[in-house]
Amino acid sequence: MLEHDISQRREIRRVFAGLMVILGLGAIDQSIVATALPRIVNDLGDVTYLPWIVTGYVFSSTITMPLYGRLADIFGRRPLIYIAVLTFLTGSALSGFAQSLPQLVIFRVVQGVGAGGFLPLSQILIGDYVPPHLRGKQQGAFVAVFAVCSVIGPVLGGVITDLMSWRWIFYVNLPIGGIALIVISIALSERPRTHKGRLDIMGALLMSSCTAIFLLLVMFGGSEWPWLSAETAILSIGCTLLLMLFVRHIQRTPEAVLPVDRKRISEAHLIGA
Repeated sequence: MLEHDISQRREIRRVFAGLMVILGLGAIDQSIVATALPRIVNDLGDVTYLPWIVTGYVFSSTITMPLYGRLADIFGRRPLIYIAVLTFLTGSALSGFAQSLPQLVIFRVVQGVGAGGFLPLSQILIGDYVPPHLRGKQQGAFVAVFAVCSVIGPVLGGVITDLMSWRWIFYVNLPIGGIALIVISIALSERPRTHKGRLDIMGALLMSSCTAIFLLLVMFGGSEWPWLSAETAILSIGCTLLLMLFVRHIQRTPEAVLPVDRKRISEAHLIGA
């Protein structure tokens, strides 16, 4: 029994170490690029696409984040964490090789698709491996990672850009992410899936479309487009309609991408009545 507990604690530490590195990569990438933007524009030109270097990453990671949890339930945790990390590293390598700003924006979107899985998959794996009485401490460590990365990201980006090149702010992800992937692959044993279902493609499309339009509205409303303009009105109406369709869809679909607890809803209606 004692040996089993020791082995379990070691497994938790190894998995947690790999997750901390992966989360750190995703968190620091949101801030490390900002200080290198002037040098990137100087090398690649075309200021028109400059905001999308950061926005494209946030945009794609936000849209894909809700999908990873459902996919992990269907296909398992290990394949999804591999896909997320490898997609992120592929986007990092391509971003470092980018020869124009439109290329860089596209490759940053690829990075964001991978980074979108880091936080939800980390939370899921903590729930799978860490006993309930220890989860609070682990969650606190995750918050600390984001806080530290938000502080050192701009400084690190400036140092790397001055000493080497802005391309190395992307290349540096490759060895670190590779190490994290090796640690995760060694420590992570696939747990039996408790639920096998189907992917709600229509729900995923509605949710992603609604999120994408909302992000565009928040990012460009009041800056590129006045709040009282045809563009913001069209986006607002489109987002509202998609949200209504999505809510209606998840209420009627047995295995929705965001499942609704119909029992609690019924109880709430009864109490309200």
